[in-house]
Amino acid sequence: MQSCTKSTMASTMASTMAVTDKTESELFSRLTEGSPSNSAYQKFYVVNFMDVPGNDYCIMQHSNKVCLIYLAETHSIVKQNKDVVKVQFSIKCNPEDYKVSGKGKKGAERLNIGSSLCRISTSDDIDYDVVSCVRGYLIEVNENLIANPNLIKTKHNSDGYLVIIQPKFKDLSCMAKTVMELEQYQQLQEGHNTISTTDTKDNDSDTEIQHT
Repeated sequence: MQSCTKSTMASTMASTMAVTDKTESELFSRLTEGSPSNSAYQKFYVVNFMDVPGNDYCIMQHSNKVCLIYLAETHSIVKQNKDVVKVQFSIKCNPEDYKVSGKGKKGAERLNIGSSLCRISTSDDIDYDVVSCVRGYLIEVNENLIANPNLIKTKHNSDGYLVIIQPKFKDLSCMAKTVMELEQYQQLQEGHNTISTTDTKDNDSDTEIQHT
């Protein structure tokens, strides 16, 4: 069973700082002021969350600061094209169970970093315990995943979101310590791909030497 246990955020922060020269204050500015592009959404990423390799998430932030949480394309489930057989939420998923109202989001469940969200089960008998990578108020759970769990993988940039969270202004400061922007995320993946290609070539050379 693969799980995400509570730990320090040092590893995640180190991964972020390794691929970017942007300061925490600059990221905070982007989180609070929005994207300079015309898009209503901007993407942020968290990689190896809670020190778990492949535990990568995409945070799609709307211009109103509401955040949709997805599995990133580099999450183990998506990257390995695993068949998702079940999504079991550990938080309320019936809209009638809670009524969110007002600017203060009265009635909404407060989520912290590491708050349990759901368990995703795949056909190879592995369970992935998903915890929140964003601090804020729970606005919505994607109930469609219960009936169609593979949306997590096949629609990981649209209908396959896990939850919708509304951070408070002070929560965005916490996000700035742990997230990276799309460009930084792509640079990180390009670096990994280069390393993988080099390793493959080295292994091929070793194989040729052994057969000589």
